[in-house]
Amino acid sequence: VTIFDEAMSHRQRDDLLSAVSTPPRTEGEVVSEMQHKVCPRCSKRFETTEEIRFCSDCGAPLHADGTSGPTRVLLGEDAIIARRKVGAVLKKLGCEVIEATDGKEAVEMARSQSPDLIILDVHMPFMNGLQVLQTLRGDESLSGTPIIMLTTDADAKFVREAFTKGAQDYLRKDTLATELQERLNVHIQQVRSKR
Repeated sequence: VTIFDEAMSHRQRDDLLSAVSTPPRTEGEVVSEMQHKVCPRCSKRFETTEEIRFCSDCGAPLHADGTSGPTRVLLGEDAIIARRKVGAVLKKLGCEVIEATDGKEAVEMARSQSPDLIILDVHMPFMNGLQVLQTLRGDESLSGTPIIMLTTDADAKFVREAFTKGAQDYLRKDTLATELQERLNVHIQQVRSKR
């Protein structure tokens, strides 16, 4: 029962009527306004009405759709021409490219940037690609990150060693851009499907 006071203004009456005539929210309506996000890196679940920009567990950036945005690829390559070629293909596939120009920098960038995929040149200064691969496979936080080796020489001994140390694939630098795009797209789609 709603009782109006004669001293109430028309606005106060309208506000009161509006409040009374608006049906109460159901639990489902309240939940629908909450943000439901899952961090693709550490799988932490978030349910909150506040805006969340970063995962509180692993620090990964979160976007409005609940993902960590574009696939982040670390490209460890000292040769500028190869870096530009592979980087252009990755950008065309919608990836964010993080560049490292030597093996030591590749390890540092992998640890600080937590990429979704890593591509390593075999011949880099300070640490070669196989040394970087072995170092990253020994790092618990990066041990599951897919790593692709990039090389000009694909002899059986190198390929066997790369796979033994934990590489998922190898690509030749002299591969045509269209074939490079096809091969990289397979790996990028696999990474995205696990998000």
